[in-house]
Amino acid sequence: MTTTNEERYCRENIEFTVKGPIPLYLEEEKKHLTGCAVIDIILSKPERVGELVFRNYYVASIDLLVQTEKEGQNTQPTSRLRAPATWHVSLHKKVLMPKPHEEEGSHGVFSITSTESQVPWDRVSMMRIILRQPSPLWANFKIEELNLFGDMPRLGETGAPPLVVGSQKILGIVQKQTVRALMTLGPGESARTMSATSPLEAAKMHEYRAAVPAPYEIVKLPTT
Repeated sequence: MTTTNEERYCRENIEFTVKGPIPLYLEEEKKHLTGCAVIDIILSKPERVGELVFRNYYVASIDLLVQTEKEGQNTQPTSRLRAPATWHVSLHKKVLMPKPHEEEGSHGVFSITSTESQVPWDRVSMMRIILRQPSPLWANFKIEELNLFGDMPRLGETGAPPLVVGSQKILGIVQKQTVRALMTLGPGESARTMSATSPLEAAKMHEYRAAVPAPYEIVKLPTT
């Protein structure tokens, strides 16, 4: 049974809900912002997580905590109270913006894999992301477009995903059109080019110009 590129690159999304971002204050009156906020990612059930992907919005760095459950934990019918949650430091101060006062990295897409974590991402029930932005230039900061995947990104696959295949086809068409456009020159450019080429190359260029009336050829792009 053969596997198509679409099936090969189909990844398992993990269901979750998001709480936050919740800004942190120095005082109860909420007058002094700390430059920190918290986002909780609550999984619908304990899962093994392979990758966390998100888009940045002016967050300088993050800390990542994970809450895990042991096999069979809190599943006894006689257990009415859940055990206190234990948080583990998974990642400390991952930099998203190298220079917090500048734009670099402020809107980038970031990927964090389980291999970067200090603790295993097995049976994860919740993730807590601490957002930090020390610069007063960006009062609003957050991360968005969050995704969790159960497997690792498949960078070692031999087959290219459909998007890459389509892009390669389009690139080939653009290259052909560019070559044809460069060979179809105006009178001044043609004279200078002819003087720099051999008689055989000049003859080929004249034949090509006679066969191709326009600099560009309209080609229907492939559909993906």
